[in-house]
Amino acid sequence: MALGIDHHVHYRCQFTLVPQHGADTKWADVPYAIRRWIGNRAEQNQGFQGKWYFVGGQWKPAGDKRFSVQTARYIGNGSDDAPQYWAVRYEHADDSTAARQWCTDIGLTLMPTGEIIFSLLTTHWLQAGFIGKEPEPPLPTAPGIVSLLLRDRSWRSVGGTELLTSQPKVVNEGHADEFRDRLFDQQRDVPIVLVSKNFYTGKPMLDAVHLSKLLAGSATVYESSTSLVDKELEYLLESGYRCWNGMVRVYQTGLNPERYGDSRRHRYFTADDIATYGESAIMEFLVKGIVRRSQRTSNIAVANVEDVQARIQEGHLASLRASAPGTEAWIQALEADNKRLSDELVESKRETQMWIDEAERLQTVEEDNRVLEFRVAKHINERDIAVSDVDLLRRQGQGLLNLDKFPESVDAVIGLVEATFPDRIIFTERAKSDARDSKLRDVNAAWRCLRSMATHLHRLHFEEKLPLREVAKQYQNLVPFELATTESETTKNNKKLARQRKAVYKGIERDFSPHVKVGRDPANSLRVHYFADNEAQLIVVDRCGNHLDLKSTN
Repeated sequence: MALGIDHHVHYRCQFTLVPQHGADTKWADVPYAIRRWIGNRAEQNQGFQGKWYFVGGQWKPAGDKRFSVQTARYIGNGSDDAPQYWAVRYEHADDSTAARQWCTDIGLTLMPTGEIIFSLLTTHWLQAGFIGKEPEPPLPTAPGIVSLLLRDRSWRSVGGTELLTSQPKVVNEGHADEFRDRLFDQQRDVPIVLVSKNFYTGKPMLDAVHLSKLLAGSATVYESSTSLVDKELEYLLESGYRCWNGMVRVYQTGLNPERYGDSRRHRYFTADDIATYGESAIMEFLVKGIVRRSQRTSNIAVANVEDVQARIQEGHLASLRASAPGTEAWIQALEADNKRLSDELVESKRETQMWIDEAERLQTVEEDNRVLEFRVAKHINERDIAVSDVDLLRRQGQGLLNLDKFPESVDAVIGLVEATFPDRIIFTERAKSDARDSKLRDVNAAWRCLRSMATHLHRLHFEEKLPLREVAKQYQNLVPFELATTESETTKNNKKLARQRKAVYKGIERDFSPHVKVGRDPANSLRVHYFADNEAQLIVVDRCGNHLDLKSTN
């Protein structure tokens, strides 16, 4: 089927099915799988199970003019049970958007080795005469038949030398060099997507499992097992090809660092990009980009019923020439006419494809513009933050210029911290009252503690957005103070003691159990209980003084 300029490419892929060693594989297994995938909507109608499906024909169920299944076959160098060429076209209406029509073309090409080249193209378009706001095109997703074949243990699905799967592959520590070899393998026919780990959380920024399902058959998704793997790859890969600390990168085929500008072909998104745009938006960029640029096709493979019909016609002319030598002039006339029609068809397809390529190029430009818009917005936000930081530094500097002497008490330290970090940490009146009664003799320790809460602790909570246990771990690696995330069960179960660690903030009772410890001697220590206000991005301190009561001291 020649694509019209109103047809949108939803998904396309091409890979080779290789019989597993020892498996009882048959050519018919693949068309059977395709027929099962077409589904109960067709199978419940009498006639769909007929022999026509394998030998060629068309079927439309009664009462559904927009549903059809068409097949074509050419035995060629194959056999009646396993023809060299076979194709199916499956058309149906969209279940959710009535005006949209779907078409999936699948071609099977049997190789002399028993391998099968599987080609798929899914398109959609709005029916002629549609008037109204055009609905948003759906996110490209791999058709179910692709995942079914990739999971079939009777076959190995490969894109050149790359084994395909609908699940992500894991790059383990000590095996980064093997992954690098996969990237540089010139026989690899599909892109590779690498999902790295965020260095601070040890977790990926994208769901690699979901991404693998979306890209099944058109790319392979790999995921680093730990951040150490990303560090190994950082050492093994040239600077323009690295991927670490939450980045996601697409490595196209034919990777070649010696080619000028090659690294620009392999698009990446940083952890900041993913955090800014959102996981779903990045997945949409990745899937659309990979599917639309998946131009890999084999010249010997058929892609649709028209390709099979062309093979049939070529075979008929060859047979006629061999069986009827006296009709050579007539055959030549037929071939000339056939060539003229074929050339016209090729030219028509070329022009149509040119317009489709142009439409897809414009869509790609639009996507690139969206990326640039996001990044411009990000830079504007970063500029605003920088301006705010400069203003804060100015106010901090002015506060220090106005400082006659360094604070000599904990409550005076609070005043200095509030003046220096007004947008990061605040103290309640109860905290200030505690500070006035504090027994801590080392005022410098109070400054270092409260300053670290306004800097390190603030960053871990609101920039890194780490869970509380991870905040405590990272914080204690940076400062000489301990962060307790909660109190003992004995303390929490004692209503009087628990009440000392709670306070009303913004009209709601909050838990201020998390606290930073300075010193262990009750006669010379400081305990700072706080609540992390994620909405305002503030460290709110409600207790800042001596150790609160425990059951042993109560």
